[in-house]
Amino acid sequence: MVGSYYPWRSNSSRDFVVGIDARPLVALIDAAFCGARVYELMSIRRPGDLLHYWWVSLSFLDDEVIEHVRVRRRVKLREIFGASDSPAGMPFVDFDDCFQPDVDDNPPHVQVWLEHRVRAFWPERLEELLALVLKMQNKLRETSDFLLQHELSLIDALKHRLDFVANPKRVTDLGNPVSLQTSLPNDLFQVISELVKQDDVRSVSCALDDFAVWRVLVSEQVRRSVTFGVPLQEAFGLSGPDSGLKYVTAQEWGGEVHIPVEGACEGDLFIAPKWFRCRPEAAMGPDGRLSRVTWGKGGSYLLVNQDLGELDCATRQVIGDWILYRSKIPVDPRNPFTLHSTDQTS
Repeated sequence: MVGSYYPWRSNSSRDFVVGIDARPLVALIDAAFCGARVYELMSIRRPGDLLHYWWVSLSFLDDEVIEHVRVRRRVKLREIFGASDSPAGMPFVDFDDCFQPDVDDNPPHVQVWLEHRVRAFWPERLEELLALVLKMQNKLRETSDFLLQHELSLIDALKHRLDFVANPKRVTDLGNPVSLQTSLPNDLFQVISELVKQDDVRSVSCALDDFAVWRVLVSEQVRRSVTFGVPLQEAFGLSGPDSGLKYVTAQEWGGEVHIPVEGACEGDLFIAPKWFRCRPEAAMGPDGRLSRVTWGKGGSYLLVNQDLGELDCATRQVIGDWILYRSKIPVDPRNPFTLHSTDQTS
């Protein structure tokens, strides 16, 4: 309840009631514990930072206030309410910005909002939330995840990628779209996780857009880079699908992923895109090679969601709808991001 006001040219009072919640803050905290938006959470230091993570429901507002918001935001009613009849909402900072003091005279509904905004209610709520956020920041530091700890170390050293951005974004999302629970069958996820730790896998070309898988891949890249003291892509070459990765922010994690302009890059482990057409006939006979099956894209391991049948040059392992082919012929590890094979020995 912000207050009551009398609209101009009216003898009837109206209540200014607004619904505000902190769902965006919950979404941010959930995402950070999955390894996403970590910098954004850890950069909250001031009570005012939390205003970005409040959401305003418009369902309690009267018509005059809604019209005021519509005009100030320069949008149509459909953009405020959405396609359905149910009122939507907006970020608090956008809503609050609609109520700037007028040079001459403030409309009554604007004046009641401005008077309420200087009361103790708002600072008290922000201080309560800030105390909660500081606890969550400390709890995040207690996690044992290697990649998360690496990103926190970059933040502490002021070496994080976003430390060099003038105004890092604060996102008012109502939900957290990422999860450490893979969207893949568990046995397929486990096979990928084990393969990337092998010494004969120095590069991975992965067409999957699975957040949990990419956390595993980038974690291994950072681990090898730190262990061997070489640049990220030289330590463990990673390339993704040409369509990009929706929620994967490898640079923020301290890693690096190449996104090809078109097609797919090569890798010791080649996880083929669905559109990729292999040629199994190139694997047959004494001159057959797994790399020829993938037109030179794959090396020792080919993971494909189509059954190419038995190949002379590779073993075949069925993993649900996927097939893993392992070359029977020894293949020197190759990394497309180095000029030659890198001897990574301790």
